Amino acid sequence: MSIKDTARKMIFWDILQGMALTFKYMWTKPITMQYPNERWIPADQFRGQVALVRRPDTPDKDLCVGCCLCVRVCPSNAIRMETSVDENNRKRIDEYNLDVTRCIFCALCVEICPVKALVSTDLFETATYSRQELLRNKETLLKQGHAWRERKEKERAQGIAPQTVVK
Repeated sequence: MSIKDTARKMIFWDILQGMALTFKYMWTKPITMQYPNERWIPADQFRGQVALVRRPDTPDKDLCVGCCLCVRVCPSNAIRMETSVDENNRKRIDEYNLDVTRCIFCALCVEICPVKALVSTDLFETATYSRQELLRNKETLLKQGHAWRERKEKERAQGIAPQTVVK
């Protein structure tokens, strides 16, 4: 052991460095967000809750083609889908369910969707009083997707950039 190492141990060099860092930030203004009053706007790349979307020009027709790729790629088996064939030999989605309690927000379902019917929204607040509220069906997912699209259009019109605080 060298003399330099011995001297550092005797004067507690590591502790002094930590205390210096503490004193450096002691008098700076805190960056804590006052949550209910100030809300964080996630970045565009944020992977929040998944939602279904429809084309704006055809709001009554589903964009999802029922290929079930999202069901197959989901690592936590959070997505359940039931399809049938209609009179025109096209797939129809009878049921589409997403269990948010199982979802790990990896967005693999969003990436693999060939028609971009699934999107990662900016919804990150998932606290509820019952588990049933976290079991989303097709109608709920479509409402979330519609609300997400409206918020995005409103933010673009107002010129709000991602990662800013709304007071």
